[in-house]
Amino acid sequence: MKTAEELLAELIEHVRPPKGCPIKLKEWPANHITLRNWIAIRGDLVDQERGRYDKKVAQLRQTDPLVDWSNVNSREGSRRVILHLDQQNAD
Repeated sequence: MKTAEELLAELIEHVRPPKGCPIKLKEWPANHITLRNWIAIRGDLVDQERGRYDKKVAQLRQTDPLVDWSNVNSREGSRRVILHLDQQNAD
């Protein structure tokens, strides 16, 4: 099982968003409908980047529906990691 940080890094590497455009992975309660414990949220992307994002998120939903959130601290009642292309550390 990948960590939340690993999954987000893979998504960022594939999408290659513009400098400063955040992509966030947020913990989400898995249930019988979604079967995954995360959602991805993005900033503004142009058509090509948005297409890469949508395709990669769909793939990751299939290959990695569950991620390990154990190393992510809860903030305001939820756990999330955020990366910008010009930033190397998760928030």
